Amino acid sequence: MSITVAFVIAFASVCVFVTGLAITRLWKKTDYPNKPLWIARCLIGFVGFAVNPASGNDLLMHFGVQLPVVYGTWSGVKGLALKASFPVIAVVALARLKRFSAEKKLLG
Repeated sequence: MSITVAFVIAFASVCVFVTGLAITRLWKKTDYPNKPLWIARCLIGFVGFAVNPASGNDLLMHFGVQLPVVYGTWSGVKGLALKASFPVIAVVALARLKRFSAEKKLLG
């Protein structure tokens, strides 16, 4: 396994972890406003990396919207291609949850 493939796999693991953490924390909050909308937004990635080991292990950086955050395709000719995009909205949701909880404690 090359360094670029290992990097994309590690990056994909971080993306899945952040998405899962945000969704589980949102799911547990019963009084959070617009909870279903925020959970759906956590599944979207924006900036990420891609690699296709069969075509020279080139590391590609891509910008755009991707749903879900990790995407793999298999082609009989080109093999496996793996794309992972960082879930920026999941990080925003985690920050908003922290602020929401702090405000809730402050107000009683």
